Amino acid sequence: MDDVKKPKGGASPSVKVARMITLISNVDIKTRLTFCFVLIIALMSVGTGILLWQSHVMRTQANRLKEMDEQFMEVQRVRSLVLSFRNESQQVVRARNLARLQQEAPALRNQLNDSLRQTQTVFRGIEPNNILDPSVLPTLETIQGVLPSQLDSLTTLASVGDWEALRQRVDQPLDVLSGLSAELVDAASGDLQNKRSEAARQIERAQIRTLFILTAVGVLTIVVAALLGFGITQTITRPLRSLVDAASALASGEFSHHVPVQGRDELAHLSRVFNQTTIELQQLYENLQRSEQELRNVINAMPAMIWRATPRGDIDLWNRTMIESIGEPRETPGSLNLICRVDPEHVTSVQERWSQSVQLGIPYEDTYRMLANDGKYHWYLVRAEPFRDESENILNWYGMAVDIDEQKRAEDHLRETRIKLSRASRIATVAELSASIAHELNQPLMSVLANAQAGKRWLARNPPNVMETNASIDRILRDTRGADETMQRIRALFKREAFEKKEANIRDIVGEAVRLVQEDPNKREIPIDRRFDESLPPVSVDPIQIQEVFINLISNATEAMEDTGIPPLVKVRAAVTDQSEMLVQVIDNGPGVSDVEKIFDAFVTTKESGMGIGLAVSRSIVEAHGGRIWAENNQDGGTTFSIALPLSSLSHAS
Repeated sequence: MDDVKKPKGGASPSVKVARMITLISNVDIKTRLTFCFVLIIALMSVGTGILLWQSHVMRTQANRLKEMDEQFMEVQRVRSLVLSFRNESQQVVRARNLARLQQEAPALRNQLNDSLRQTQTVFRGIEPNNILDPSVLPTLETIQGVLPSQLDSLTTLASVGDWEALRQRVDQPLDVLSGLSAELVDAASGDLQNKRSEAARQIERAQIRTLFILTAVGVLTIVVAALLGFGITQTITRPLRSLVDAASALASGEFSHHVPVQGRDELAHLSRVFNQTTIELQQLYENLQRSEQELRNVINAMPAMIWRATPRGDIDLWNRTMIESIGEPRETPGSLNLICRVDPEHVTSVQERWSQSVQLGIPYEDTYRMLANDGKYHWYLVRAEPFRDESENILNWYGMAVDIDEQKRAEDHLRETRIKLSRASRIATVAELSASIAHELNQPLMSVLANAQAGKRWLARNPPNVMETNASIDRILRDTRGADETMQRIRALFKREAFEKKEANIRDIVGEAVRLVQEDPNKREIPIDRRFDESLPPVSVDPIQIQEVFINLISNATEAMEDTGIPPLVKVRAAVTDQSEMLVQVIDNGPGVSDVEKIFDAFVTTKESGMGIGLAVSRSIVEAHGGRIWAENNQDGGTTFSIALPLSSLSHAS
């Protein structure tokens, strides 16, 4: 009894349903729904057709009853007409009123003719199958056809005055017609009753058939709609349920879940597309994981500390370098407090600046010390930028902290070194300025020495040459005053005191400068070619300072041509370039200079024993006079130093 054998070829209902669903799934959804709707509409159309047929049957029976009623009513009307004609005739006979009979006869004849036509019209509109009795119409026509002849007979007899014959004429025929009409009414009434009963039975049967058909069609339509709806719904909801389950699994990260594909409809195509999309998403997810891991490895491998903070400024993500540098194992997951590691001296300022950046949404940058894992405070450069969405709302802060402790130490060391170098530079500058001042005084002092030696030789003669001695002493006094004025001008230059300008002849200033340069025995043999315009106007300058400029330029020119292997030559040219400026040039044929701009900078020199002060001082003097000084290398060798001095107002007016 436990082993119940299923009949061969049989299958369980669930298997049959599955087979049916698979078969239906081979048809696309549009065709399925169209077939379902067409079948339901066809069933409803059949039911409607049957209802219309039964309605037609009932209308036919109702029309039959109506026509039979009309026939019966027509028989009764003719019966009433006969009785009315009899009563009228009897009244006329009793009254023996010929005039009345002759007056009413035409109208009565017309009434009888109209009644006959009405009877014919009524029976002409009745279906042959609905006639009560074929003899009814002929009988009615006979009755109504006899009445006019009877009226004529009555009129004729009345006109001759034979009222007795007239009375007999009225009673006998009319009694016959009355009896015939009464029989016809009885026969029609019985026939009508039978026909009415038959029609009622036909209508009742039609109603029963209608109710049965309505119920059958309704039940069949519901059953068919339910079966088709269930089948089609299963073919749609099952794949959709599988798609929903697969989508839920995909949302939870299960890429191995695939949708079973059944049939060749739209949902099967959607399932195949979903499975392919799942495979591609799995590949993208794996690639994203690899990229994320690579990015994480890169971020962790960076020597800088990388971190992320919430819009409120709380750090919730950081790299491995940050943990190795300042993190601690006891940090709670998802949070990292940096304020506790900031140098107490910097805590207040760090909190204020970070809070201001978070509130205003502006980039953050600061430098402060934090306690590292080695137990020492290190300097860190910390920067952070807000990351915003399309609506400019801050989503996160991304920041970076770089250990600049070594750089800070190097900067401190460099600062100390610069202080020491500055101190040494000031000492060297003082020494070089002292040497420069000695250089500036060397020319007049050499002249004083030469004139003193000459005066000594003149006094040693026998007899002493007093006049030459006095001339040498005068020159000594002149050069001594010149040295004193040079010292005063140098003091004014460094104190930035105002100097005294006066009208001076540039020819005399250059001539005195040449004389002082040639007092040096080493420079006396170098020729100096001076050429000036005939009518040079005076210039408003401090003669001593401008003389120092030309002494410096001419001395540099003579020194530049030493050991060059070419005959040295210094040229001095002066001319008025326009109505407001005088150009003076010192030209040599030496090797030239490498940089015509830097040559005027302090401590820049091309000589082995030079200080690099002379040209810098010369430029300061010329610019203080409102002029310009520059250098140019000549095409055929050598350098040209040009000085442009503004003319005085008197010279410009003349």
